[in-house]
Amino acid sequence: DQLGAIFARQRQAARGHAPPDHARRIEALGSLLNAILQYEDALIDALHADFGQRCAYETRILEVFPLVDEIRYVMRHLRRWMRPRAAAVN
Repeated sequence: DQLGAIFARQRQAARGHAPPDHARRIEALGSLLNAILQYEDALIDALHADFGQRCAYETRILEVFPLVDEIRYVMRHLRRWMRPRAAAVN
């Protein structure tokens, strides 16, 4: 029952920490964005090794650019998405 023990430890760890605030989430997204941009060539090489026969330009257009754009989109809208709002209780 090793898997059950792992889930129990993860559950315990999650309960011990409050959900991250806006600043922490922006920091994490910024770190992710910087890592993607810093290691873009390595990511492209890894994708080429996995899928093969795709030029670097095509991989940038289809994989890297949309990911970078999505991270930036989330960073722009995160504050609004995190606003408290009333929810109906049935």
